[in-house]
Amino acid sequence: MGRNGTFECIQAVANWSSRLKFLIALDLLLQIRLLFNRKNKTLRSVLNTKSVMKLLEDNRRTVQSLHPEKMVDGRPAQVIVEEILERDSWKGQRAAKLDLDDFLQLLAEFNEAGIHFN
Repeated sequence: MGRNGTFECIQAVANWSSRLKFLIALDLLLQIRLLFNRKNKTLRSVLNTKSVMKLLEDNRRTVQSLHPEKMVDGRPAQVIVEEILERDSWKGQRAAKLDLDDFLQLLAEFNEAGIHFN
């Protein structure tokens, strides 16, 4: 996904409030950047590295401290990521084979579970 993909991501959230647009676009761009670091590896292998798990766990703790009422799941980030990636729609998927809709869907599933990339 090149420069045009970035603009498509931002256009996809054009109808939302400006702050929400910024946060979602930033979260999406960070997710895509992370996954395209090694685009031919599976999503699971990219997201299960120690550095990524530390990043996701730190982000989860930050969100939990800012919004304790929204975070009721006490499981570690690694368990949640594994659960999401074990679903049939993501099992064995590679970043290079996903389109923008897939990235938005994956981001939505992570966000619903309390996993954020920024």
